[in-house]
Amino acid sequence: MSLEWKINPPPPSQLTDRDVRLTGSHLSGKRVALLITGSIAAYRMPDLVRDFRREGAEVVVYATNEGLRYVAKEALEWCSQNPVIDRFISRGRTFK
Repeated sequence: MSLEWKINPPPPSQLTDRDVRLTGSHLSGKRVALLITGSIAAYRMPDLVRDFRREGAEVVVYATNEGLRYVAKEALEWCSQNPVIDRFISRGRTFK
């Protein structure tokens, strides 16, 4: 039995590495605030951010220090195309 591999390069794309191909417009013009806390599920958030963006949303990520133990801040900034907000101030107190 012989196997023949047919290796073809992917088709060319105008998208840059941070762009997403729109699959719908359900969230077009909407802003999504995504809060990431200390859960192992945080490692899946870059995929979720890109899914929101595929539907046309702008995503702003808020993350606690505990949340950033499971996913890199740089990865979240890359996929959301926005800075990650990781400092919170409430009535004179600062939370990290």
